[in-house]
Amino acid sequence: MRWIVLIVPFLLLNCSVDEVREVKATKLVIASDFLTRQDAGLFKSWSSKTGVKIRILTLSHAELQEKLNEKEFNSGIDMFISNSLFTSQKLHHSKSFQHFDLENMTHYDSREYGFFALGIDPYIFEPNTDSSDVPLTYSELIKEKFHSKLTTEDELPFLAAFLSKMDRVQTYMWLKTYVQNKDSLHLTEFTVNRLSYSKTKEKIIYPGKRVSGTLYNLISCSVINQSENYTTCRSFLNHFRNERPNKFLCSKLKLIPLSNPEDIRLFREKPENLLQYYSMIERMLNQINKKAS
Repeated sequence: MRWIVLIVPFLLLNCSVDEVREVKATKLVIASDFLTRQDAGLFKSWSSKTGVKIRILTLSHAELQEKLNEKEFNSGIDMFISNSLFTSQKLHHSKSFQHFDLENMTHYDSREYGFFALGIDPYIFEPNTDSSDVPLTYSELIKEKFHSKLTTEDELPFLAAFLSKMDRVQTYMWLKTYVQNKDSLHLTEFTVNRLSYSKTKEKIIYPGKRVSGTLYNLISCSVINQSENYTTCRSFLNHFRNERPNKFLCSKLKLIPLSNPEDIRLFREKPENLLQYYSMIERMLNQINKKAS
């Protein structure tokens, strides 16, 4: 009897914390800056398979950061799904994400910054008329008047590729012209947008060669540093990175699946390599806008 008493605690001690938690996990809480509570149905294939209920909290970057700071290790949030790498970068700098590998890492993922791609969201030109003045490449972009629907979160990833190909002076001058042209609503012949935001998909143009391919943002997922459901998060990510679930998710969110870029020539630089330019571009844009006001 004495040996039985000793063996049982020994087995419990050698069972990993993650394994114990995985057995008990019945809910996965996902914060997102664009998904809503009703979007939990997007993930029903995994939820039905595992019996884990999905709960979505719609939070901006600032709201999520405030909640994580306030609750420390008891926020109750497991994952964050964002529609911009700009937001993911901000949260990475505050050490909000766990770092781990998935079974199949891709060109679009980053171990360093802790994000994993769920879908590709290219930047596009939406012609407002049949005008021949619509640019076909990014090098032609600032030669015409246009309207930009890009928010700050969209704009910095869009512009980062330009800075990677220019020096600072060239970049500043390019950005200055870009800012001057992007609000010409009464003269616009086209709109700079993102695929997921487009309502005229049949008319979009995927621009190309200026920086060796179509620029894009990512819908990405990261695991919150305080999450207690590490292996449940891993299961979620691995499932929605598989081809069939990923295609379903991307079709609902108007994205390009990771397994099928639809023959679009995408910019070759890894997304994580462009994050280093975000802060510099943000400062330049602030300076240009301040002088213009």
